[in-house]
Amino acid sequence: MPKKRVYLDTSLLVAALVHESATAAVCSFLHHAEHDIWQVSRWVDAELASALAMQTRRGVISAIERDEAFTRYQILSAQRLHSLHIEAADYELAARLCLSEDAPLRAGDAVHLALCKRHNSCLVSLDKGLCRAARHHLVNVQEL
Repeated sequence: MPKKRVYLDTSLLVAALVHESATAAVCSFLHHAEHDIWQVSRWVDAELASALAMQTRRGVISAIERDEAFTRYQILSAQRLHSLHIEAADYELAARLCLSEDAPLRAGDAVHLALCKRHNSCLVSLDKGLCRAARHHLVNVQEL
């Protein structure tokens, strides 16, 4: 039986790396998905760094916690995550997805969906808006 491809979005990774209300649910999901192929894009590196920096500026986590979380992400990325390369066609599809008035998307989220569509991956996310857009655009999705 082929392994399931799951695309882990930034909201899920942040909750896995920093204690949040959804951390237990995310850790449980990852435990149960340990035999699946965990996918991300390199775009997640920047999004994750931005999210961690924002939490630091808000006083939610310290600079030390931010740096430790990003280091854990880099280790996870090197050991377990399959990085999907973004191609020109992905950007073209992302642009078309952004133009949809029925399911508003930011550019970064549209890139995530475009990659999921091309790789036939299941998006796993805590982001309700992104999950709603994924369903609208017929992307397999699991909302935690």
